[in-house]
This record gives sequence, structure tokens and C-alpha cells, in this order.
Amino acid sequence: MSAIAKLLSIGLDVRTDVAVQAIRRNDDRWHVEDAGGAMYGAFDALIVTAPPLQTLALVDGHSPVMAEAISSVRMSPCWAVIIQLTETLQVAFDAAFIHESPLAWIARNDSKPQRQIGNCWTLHATEDWSRGHLDESADDVTRTLVHEFWHAVAQPTQLPGFVAGHRWRYARPIDLLPQRFLLDPAIRLAACGDWCGGPRIEGAFLSGLAAANALLNGAGERVCQTYRIEVVDQEDKFQ
Repeated sequence: MSAIAKLLSIGLDVRTDVAVQAIRRNDDRWHVEDAGGAMYGAFDALIVTAPPLQTLALVDGHSPVMAEAISSVRMSPCWAVIIQLTETLQVAFDAAFIHESPLAWIARNDSKPQRQIGNCWTLHATEDWSRGHLDESADDVTRTLVHEFWHAVAQPTQLPGFVAGHRWRYARPIDLLPQRFLLDPAIRLAACGDWCGGPRIEGAFLSGLAAANALLNGAGERVCQTYRIEVVDQEDKFQ
């Protein structure tokens, strides 16, 4: 799912695997500090795209209005599993909602266009089950959800060629903000994400686009060099 971002980032100075721990404003310019103490900047403007709790930790102290708005947002977790089968699963669907199960959703990845790896399925647990098992090990969660998968598809079990579980602590917004983004124009600080104006990847895209346009429109005739600093939650980074 990073293919679009990789294409858009061509020609930009992109730093990945950077855990940002603080943002600082000096002489009307922004500086970003990572967990190792390294500094990045100076920047004319800053857009924070992290989940709301992490965004709040960064902007608090710089923009009280933004911090107050962000503090009202709650996110739900989701345990996810990817499983690659050795034999094609003989079912008459590519995706399904699951009821009365720890699973909420399953989808056949190789039915999507131009997918090279076959017999691969994604499993998503329900919000309540994920929250109740948030601190369990990935191995234990994976075993449970794979067992539920075979029960849901009513097919003989197979030994998977590959299987992995991942915990998304901030997967879906519960109480999202009505506006597409937050902006403090006086200090040129913006925040956006799937928790602004609408959920899922399409909501995140529209939120980021709106925030960038607002900053660029406020820049007038100034020519600004563009950077992107990616805030990484080490726990939630999908390897």
C-alpha cells in the first residue's frame, strides 16, 4: 500500500524510520527532533500526520486550540493477520464480513489487480476483540484468528506458507473531527489524518490534500522547498 506514496515522493527529501519526539519553533521556523536527539529543519511550515494521541503530544504547548480539538478524538485498535496458503481456497467470494466471531472481515488479496502472490488472505479482528486482547502476543492472536478463519470459510485447514499478525493500536477513528484538517495559520502548523473529516485511506488522503492546499494558499507568492518528515510509531510500523 506504499506504492502511491513512493511514486509521489520521487524528487523529495524523504526520511523514513524516524521516530519524532518533539517539534520546536525558533525564529518563526520549525525544527523537528527525533528520538536520538538529531534535529531536522528549519522549515517554513509543519504538517503532523500521526494518530491523534501522538499528534497531541507534539502540538501541545504550541497551539492550545489545536490541542483542545485533538484531545476529543478517540481511536479503536485492530489486530490483523496476513496468511498465505499453499493451495487455492475454494470459496465463492473474495471478501466477507464475519458475524459472531472475533473476526470482522476477511479478504483475498490476490483477487486485487496485479497481485503477484496468490492464495493470500487478510484477516481483521473486531474492535471489541482487539481491544480485549490488545496486550496479547502476536503469536497467540495469530493462532486464534487463523482458527476462526478456517471456521468461517468452512474448509479443511491447510498449513500456511506464511502467516503473521500485527497490532494496529490506532486503526480506526471512533470520534472523528468534522473538519478536514486543523491549522494554526499564525505559526503555520497543521494536523491531518483519517480522524479528520472522514475515516479510512480515502479520508486520510483528502485530509492531507486539504491541509497542504491550505498551507500553500496561505504562502502567497513565496517559493518554499518541500520536505516530508514521516512520524513513525515503532510499535505500529508494519515490517
